[in-house]
Amino acid sequence: MSIHLTEPERALAIIDSAVIVGNLSLPRAEYLKAVIQYGGLDNMPLARQTCLDLLERKEVLTDSLTLEQTYTLLACIEKSSCNYAAVIRYATEASRLAHASGRYHVVGKMEGFIAHAQALTGHTDEGIDRLQGVISELRQMNSFEGVTSYHSVSKNLLHILNDNGRFAEMVPVCEAMLSC
Repeated sequence: MSIHLTEPERALAIIDSAVIVGNLSLPRAEYLKAVIQYGGLDNMPLARQTCLDLLERKEVLTDSLTLEQTYTLLACIEKSSCNYAAVIRYATEASRLAHASGRYHVVGKMEGFIAHAQALTGHTDEGIDRLQGVISELRQMNSFEGVTSYHSVSKNLLHILNDNGRFAEMVPVCEAMLSC
């Protein structure tokens, strides 16, 4: 995956080889291909379809991490496409799965996606309040993943505040980000 952005075709070939020799399960391979299609090949429709096809496979249900990450990727794809109803649907499922496996930084990031989508669909105050709550929880995490999720969600809040002309509220968010 270290080459998926710079050499996506080669990364896809490596994934196929890993499946053939038995080093990678088919559901995991399909998820990784969707990541490459989205990031390396910049083909959101193909990545979306790969994820949706993957969710229909019975064997993915036994791989909770791949299932969670597939929903997370779908939430990212739909966020890029500005399909906020789908963002809420997929991020909610990803958050539920991440919570069940104790991956709380993912829960925070997905809750941030949901709040961001709320704010962009006319529920600005509710979205901002939810973002602030998620940020507060993420700030308590003592891990690299928690810090990266904290910064990601904080940036979403800054965009919403900026878009709504609430500039004075941006200052404490920026100051908190610099101290974390």
